[in-house]
Amino acid sequence: MKTNIILAAGFGKRTQGTLQNTPKCLVKTGDAKTILDHLITDLHQIHKESQIIIITNTHYYDCISACVSLYQGYIKVINNRKKTPEERLGALGDLKLVFDRYTSIEEALVIPSDTTYWHSFLLKDFISFSVLYPDDFMTICRDVKDKNIIKKRFGCPIVKSDNRITSFVEKPARPGSTYAATPFYIYRKKHIRLLSAYLRQGGNPDSPGMIIPYLLKHGQTVRAFVVNDRIIDVGTPEDIERARDY
Repeated sequence: MKTNIILAAGFGKRTQGTLQNTPKCLVKTGDAKTILDHLITDLHQIHKESQIIIITNTHYYDCISACVSLYQGYIKVINNRKKTPEERLGALGDLKLVFDRYTSIEEALVIPSDTTYWHSFLLKDFISFSVLYPDDFMTICRDVKDKNIIKKRFGCPIVKSDNRITSFVEKPARPGSTYAATPFYIYRKKHIRLLSAYLRQGGNPDSPGMIIPYLLKHGQTVRAFVVNDRIIDVGTPEDIERARDY
């Protein structure tokens, strides 16, 4: 895995009363490192020479650029030029912007910038799992044991015993399983092409998991790396406090 893309272009509308002008990726966790620090450290340990691309917006570009300035040489920060939530491209729109700019990418690990995960799984194990299925689109999900936790907040996949995802609904009112999607992905070249087709055909770009039903419809195999539930998706002020103790 040579290219890593960190999605950090959200405006954090639900958390601004708590974070003011700080992006969620710069929330400090229990060891005083930020979520972004943990991500960069993990990625660097897996592939010391791999490229890390962070895509963000105008509002947070300077802040994030300053925070990663110590990591010289292998981190690029892209500004999607959006200044307000109303202008946002959506996670999939941001991802396409990266792929359009770096057309030589053959495979990419795509990860969220606002998720604490290191007490749940190791990124290197996710990558090792993906090597077993070199043609498949890969993601991560966790069994939260309670459908009410998923309702209207998380993507919900149906996961078979061979780890195949056979259906996926984003933020369902009636979840079909107790699995919650976690937005870590491995895109192969063919999935990058299908992402472009999805958006060209008017697909919703907002949440990164929205590409999964489209991939299934077009005959792609999607597999889930199933992990435990010790993950925090920092989406609310309550999540921020939990992350600070993580």
